[in-house]
Amino acid sequence: MEVEQECTTPKNQDYQIPKPVVCPPAPRKKMERQQTKQNPPKNVRLFGVFAALLLPEFAFCMTRHYKFNIVQHNVTRLCHTKSIFSVNGRFPGPRIVAREGDQLLVKVVNHVSNNITIHWHGIRQLRSGWADGPAYVTQCPIQTNQSYTYNFTITGQRGTLFWHAHISWLRATVYGPIIIRPKRNESYPFRKPYEEVPIIFGEWWNADPEAVINQALQTGGGPNVSDAYTINGFPGPLYNCSSKDTFKLKVKAGKTYMLRLINAAMNDELFFSIANHTVTIVEADAVYIKPFQTDVVMITPGQTTNVLLNTKPYYPNATFLMAARPYFTGQGTFDNSTVAGILEYEHQLNHTSSTKKIVFKPTLPPINATTFVANFTGKFRSLNNPNLTASVPQTVDRLFYFTVGLGSSPCPKNTTCQGPNGTKFAASVNNTNQTYTYNFTVTGQRGTLFWHAHISWMRATIYGPIIIRPKRNESYPFKKPYKEVPIIFGEWWNADPEAVINQALQTGGAPNVSDAYTINGFPGPLYNCSKDTFKLKVKPGKTYMLRIINAAMNDELFFSIANHTVTIVEADAVYTKPFQTDVVLITPGQTTNVLLKTKPYYPNATFLMTARPYFTGQGTFDNSTVAGILEYEHPLNHTSYTKKMVFKPTLPPINATTFVANFTRKFRSLNNPNLTASVPQTVDRRFYFIVGLGSSPCPKNTTCQGPNGTKFAASVNNVSFALPTTALLQAHFTKKSNGVYTTDFPTNPPKQFNYTGTPPNNTVVSNATRLVVLPFNTSVELVLQDTSILGAESHPLHLHGFNFFVVGQGFGNYNPNKDTANFNLVDPVERNTFGVPAGGWVAIRFLADNPGVWFMHCHFDVHTSWGLRMAWIVMDGPLPNQKLPPPPSDLPKC
Repeated sequence: MEVEQECTTPKNQDYQIPKPVVCPPAPRKKMERQQTKQNPPKNVRLFGVFAALLLPEFAFCMTRHYKFNIVQHNVTRLCHTKSIFSVNGRFPGPRIVAREGDQLLVKVVNHVSNNITIHWHGIRQLRSGWADGPAYVTQCPIQTNQSYTYNFTITGQRGTLFWHAHISWLRATVYGPIIIRPKRNESYPFRKPYEEVPIIFGEWWNADPEAVINQALQTGGGPNVSDAYTINGFPGPLYNCSSKDTFKLKVKAGKTYMLRLINAAMNDELFFSIANHTVTIVEADAVYIKPFQTDVVMITPGQTTNVLLNTKPYYPNATFLMAARPYFTGQGTFDNSTVAGILEYEHQLNHTSSTKKIVFKPTLPPINATTFVANFTGKFRSLNNPNLTASVPQTVDRLFYFTVGLGSSPCPKNTTCQGPNGTKFAASVNNTNQTYTYNFTVTGQRGTLFWHAHISWMRATIYGPIIIRPKRNESYPFKKPYKEVPIIFGEWWNADPEAVINQALQTGGAPNVSDAYTINGFPGPLYNCSKDTFKLKVKPGKTYMLRIINAAMNDELFFSIANHTVTIVEADAVYTKPFQTDVVLITPGQTTNVLLKTKPYYPNATFLMTARPYFTGQGTFDNSTVAGILEYEHPLNHTSYTKKMVFKPTLPPINATTFVANFTRKFRSLNNPNLTASVPQTVDRRFYFIVGLGSSPCPKNTTCQGPNGTKFAASVNNVSFALPTTALLQAHFTKKSNGVYTTDFPTNPPKQFNYTGTPPNNTVVSNATRLVVLPFNTSVELVLQDTSILGAESHPLHLHGFNFFVVGQGFGNYNPNKDTANFNLVDPVERNTFGVPAGGWVAIRFLADNPGVWFMHCHFDVHTSWGLRMAWIVMDGPLPNQKLPPPPSDLPKC
């Protein structure tokens, strides 16, 4: 149904964004093979009451109404009858005709059992994204007996596009042309053709296309190829049992025809040619181009191309085939057949020739004619005249580099797959569909750790707990708790965290701080507009183990539960000597297990558990407080009608460095006969690393927002670590480190100065990928010294691949002549992350008995992004179990 009316500009109040909806699951029933008994509404075309004739000359646009009824009906091709989906019972579907500037309202009514959406391929959808159509991207599908009206305006486009279903493989039969003519009172940039004819290429399966793709996805193999290509729905005379199903284009001599070519095929690029005729290409994807002539057109699925066909000036007593066959460069099978239609001249006197007509066939390029394709596509140029300029962006704000191609995904267990080497076929953009199986063994650890993304700032939302219980038949070194509960701190940005750090790295300034902290993903009641609160319900007289994890991006946190004391029993998956505390300090990357003994009676009260930052640096930070609720369950499940008191905990001041120093010194390894602290008593290699912030020069012709117009940087021993484009472990294992990294990382600071006193004038750091090499089983002592170059600040340093022992810590500059005498070599705490004190130092020891390349970095992600990171190479040992194994077969490639 099509209705035209004068176009009006919608008022703002008339445009309402739909409320968010939850997409219902797709129906599980298979496609009904028989038509429904109730006949859907017939395709009725209504004309406005002579509206088009009465419009004033200044009415440049119209509103056009169409109605698409999605139905099932039987179609016979290749002597095979089957039920197909279509629009209004037509295959291909009805054409949409409009002019540039027209508004389209297309009501789609679904009368079949499958869900449906329609995509208006190539329409720019300016401020009408709700009408674009990809299922589960811009809309939930239209379900059975439901409808949806697509509302969009054609802006800045003229030529040919097409519409098609955009869910699963329904577009195999659900498609049709969109014909966009110039605005009224405007003309083509070429002579107006005598007639315009859509030529739509498609693919035909004798089987149900939905069953074809479903089987392929289930088995992991390639789908069965189509049985034929079609032109305007017809396979043509070159297929068996198909001579009657042939599209015929009847033309007159000496005329110009515009053929609107559309490739609606599912999976194949096509070569197309008309025997003994040349065409002139004038438009591509609804944009005029500089005309050029060709005997063969190459057109990919989704593309449209308008060509002008000048017929012969006389009546030829001949029939001319117009044929298409695939251009194919991939692996595997494909439909290597040819579809043909017939170009037939009408006799000027309508005479019927008694002589047999000669049949001419076109010559098409070889299947894999890549050189022809490259030369052909290189001829396309925008028209770019004064009336139709090519607005090519002359400057670029962001550059992207996407790799696209096929790959594989693992075959599910107990399943046989038909993809490459027993896997399942997959495809990806920048390997987004790639998989990798992490395979590791938990050795010598028990307690709590966590996993998180480790690229850019994606770990802002990608993280979770790792709970390691004792070996079977072993118990905790304390009474087994009644219940165990993970408490995970995080940070929440209303903006995209990736955009936050990318902007900071681009401008050289500090990133915008988070909008909230979270407990188990919830900001809690102390923030505006936040009903999202974590509640811990407990019973009186019980012991709960809280597995506390700081997954926040950039902040150390104080944590406390009102009117309750906790007992610390584990840190970074290593048991500690128990000690009680009202407040827990935890840095990003650290984990701490605490025992919470609930009150022996039911208190008619609510207790807040809150966390807020410990901060010693310069600049802004998220000075807010996250809260959860500790709530007691009534022993008799009674509901109290008296108002409960709410108790809030008292947290230390933001910059309570003395409290932090005293708190961290209380941690001691358990070090009992069953769990000894294997502290290295002798040292093979000593290192002295200074860590802190600095600056890097601002690029030329750029304004930077870092210190004194520079860019913020961070470094270890004045080296701001540059990430390579090849994985360090891969380069090390393959012995191809040349151009990837060097092994000359400085053992001591390159320049000595008063590290915690007056900073030097030059704060510029170097950028390099420099590593330290350690022989297997080297005992290492590393002193990490904070600096005051851009202000003293604590730095939670995390070492991959090892636990280390914190043998000493202090304030000021480390003095090896006197500070080593105070080292604890008996029961120091064993951790993987520890905060370098603001304006102080920490000394750690570890045994390099794990071959590989191991990252060490600040767990403030902003500092890591600025370069406060480095890596250690631990060489293989002499024994087989002391060597790095080869990489897994599915290891992603850089």
